[in-house]
Amino acid sequence: MWSDFPLKLINSRVNKKDEVKNLTISRFKLKIEGKSLFLITLYVMSAIFGIFLLSILDTSDIPFEQNNLKLINEKVQSTDSLAYTPHSPIFIDGVPALIAGGWPGSGTNEDPYVISGLNITGPPTVSLIEIKNIPVSIKINNCILIGGRNGIEFSEVGSKEATISIISHNIITKSVEHGILLSCNTTLIKSNTITFNGRSGIYFSDYGVNINISCNNILSNTEYGVEIPQSHMDFNEISWNCFIGNNPGGSSQALDNGPDNKFKYNYWDEWVSQSDDTDGDGILNTAYPIQGGNTDNFPRIRCCMYIITAASPGFEYFFSIGGLFFCIFQIWRRKSKI
Repeated sequence: MWSDFPLKLINSRVNKKDEVKNLTISRFKLKIEGKSLFLITLYVMSAIFGIFLLSILDTSDIPFEQNNLKLINEKVQSTDSLAYTPHSPIFIDGVPALIAGGWPGSGTNEDPYVISGLNITGPPTVSLIEIKNIPVSIKINNCILIGGRNGIEFSEVGSKEATISIISHNIITKSVEHGILLSCNTTLIKSNTITFNGRSGIYFSDYGVNINISCNNILSNTEYGVEIPQSHMDFNEISWNCFIGNNPGGSSQALDNGPDNKFKYNYWDEWVSQSDDTDGDGILNTAYPIQGGNTDNFPRIRCCMYIITAASPGFEYFFSIGGLFFCIFQIWRRKSKI
């Protein structure tokens, strides 16, 4: 019995050491897990904070002078074409030609045929993307279109009932005639930069019904920013666009001869100096006159300028990087207190 005592004592001490070691490891793991949880929590909070900031940021409250038209022009003219695929002008007449061209999609609103990511420069005799006789849904986005007769030409595209086509996030510049030429129904034209075209930025040709034109930069076109010349072109909405320097010397940057088109919440650069915003709501007191008899009753005092390029990282990257640096800063602060 007594002979076993030293061995038991030694075993007891070894066990206690193991217990202390395990306890130390457990505390270390808890400490590491606590730090990991802390970092994860900080990063999630940073991301949420970034999303919150993005949701409340109203860059339209930045005066146009601070947006600097020269910067916009330089960005349009020097966009990195390497981010886009060079392509010859596109002409598509009918759905069979669309399918034969191998463009992805099925033609439904949920899965439109897509033409995207192209850099097209062409002669003044052809439109750079011309689509005809397409009753299904098609989407043209993230393209750079320089030159040509027209940048994009839609003829007999879409239907009045349910088919929606989309032209979005393109840079359309230096066409001999129009940036976008339309004879179509139910089309969304959104977040494009349309500039330096020889005639109008967006021109309604033979007909146009249920066209929504919103959040575009329409700049420095020789004639109108938007031109709706015929009386049978109606039920179109033109809103939240930025009209700058179109139709220089003329009485208005837009023409509308249709009976029931709506212009609202657009920015018209020359109108800021001719009207006031006495109640500070961001809307000028005097309606903007559209040539042809229509008006924009809610002309904005400031403009949100979108610089559109597929190569540019979005705000999500900015806030993710911001969140990461925020975490590093907090770690440094904690260490400095130890």
